[in-house]
Amino acid sequence: MSPEDERAVSEFMTDLQASPILWENEYRALVAEADLEVAELLDISKHTYKSSTRTIEAVNAKYDALIDRYGEQVIPMLELLRNPVGLVKELGYLLCVAKKPA
Repeated sequence: MSPEDERAVSEFMTDLQASPILWENEYRALVAEADLEVAELLDISKHTYKSSTRTIEAVNAKYDALIDRYGEQVIPMLELLRNPVGLVKELGYLLCVAKKPA
């Protein structure tokens, strides 16, 4: 990930007040710390990449109408949704199925 993208992701996560993004090995460790076993871990990024683009396009197309309807208090949420961080190719989505050990 480029330094510029890393900075953008960091700022976005701070604005979103989200927990840190975990790499696969960190996610596996988190699941183990919860006394669970990973049954399946899938990278579903290729199926979700278009969502970020479509979200940005939809918010841009309806930006003024959304503000008219919900007021200026909605602007910070719209700005988060318009953030291009979701387009950073190194970010993706993992789907984890975990179970209690037998």
